[in-house]
Amino acid sequence: MSMIQIRRSLVASAMLATVAAFAPAHAGNTSFQPAGVQILDPSGVCASWTLGGTAALPTLTCIAAVPPVAGSPVCSITANTVNPLNISASGPVALSATCTNTDALTTWDWTASPVAPAGFVATTGPGGTPQVQALTVGVTTTFGVIATNATGPSANKTVKVTVGAPPPPPPPPPTGGAIDCKAQGFARTITLDLKWVAPQQTLDTAATGFADGDIVVARFTTPPTLLNSGSGTYMNVVEFVGSATTHTMSLGTVPCDFSSTSVMKLVAPQIHPSLTVSAKNSTALKPSTTYYLNVTNTNFYPSSPDPEKTVFPGTPTCNTPGVDCSIAVTLKPN
Repeated sequence: MSMIQIRRSLVASAMLATVAAFAPAHAGNTSFQPAGVQILDPSGVCASWTLGGTAALPTLTCIAAVPPVAGSPVCSITANTVNPLNISASGPVALSATCTNTDALTTWDWTASPVAPAGFVATTGPGGTPQVQALTVGVTTTFGVIATNATGPSANKTVKVTVGAPPPPPPPPPTGGAIDCKAQGFARTITLDLKWVAPQQTLDTAATGFADGDIVVARFTTPPTLLNSGSGTYMNVVEFVGSATTHTMSLGTVPCDFSSTSVMKLVAPQIHPSLTVSAKNSTALKPSTTYYLNVTNTNFYPSSPDPEKTVFPGTPTCNTPGVDCSIAVTLKPN
């Protein structure tokens, strides 16, 4: 801040009569022309002037200009210090927007969708960081904020406040240890545990690969709340090494089972077999239930793929020496 004192002179009385009409210039040259007196600010230091002093000793005070902040603001936003926020019922929410590259002249524009709660303020500031709003949020709302300085606006940053019980976490993989299918005639059982999250892929990475006489049992447990009996849930088997091989696949509540009379779904030998759950047929799923996707390198249909005529032990399909028939099992809940 600089101080210019203008003392009495031959033009003092004329200056006092006109000093109230002084006007600042902001673009590098502040000029005043009171009755034969000219005051220049060629450096642009002064953003404005204030008149003070006394009649005997009047003064003009330079209000220094604030240089613009380098760069637009870079912001983040939280609700009750987190992003996103889940609350069980209507309650208090503290929104806080924090940005870099802000100053006393920064403005803050807020949005709320679909409906702004009572007390919501669409514009705050001008002022520095952080900027806050204290609200009561009764319905699920997404809030956004954009901070603008002399350089320009920030990107829009949002936080979603969900009102109501948050969705339950996905169930953990079912426990119970390894599954043994020797009693059903399989030499080795490869057990895979799949989580009910979308999408999920588990690889059979056993060192000896997935060979003839082996079975892969991929088990998963449905959550307590299951929309439309799991309709649209997708399961798929594909080789991740080696050549394409036909596999037989079944889905049911019993591991190691390929009996056409007991499984929910039996897929005849196919390359990359898959099935999609439908609430309108036998593949409808139940909540909080463990299911088993059984896969084998065996053709139980020696003549034609007829689910009513499965023949055990069947014909091997991965019987080429040196071929690795390991598979990836995909579970994609709807």
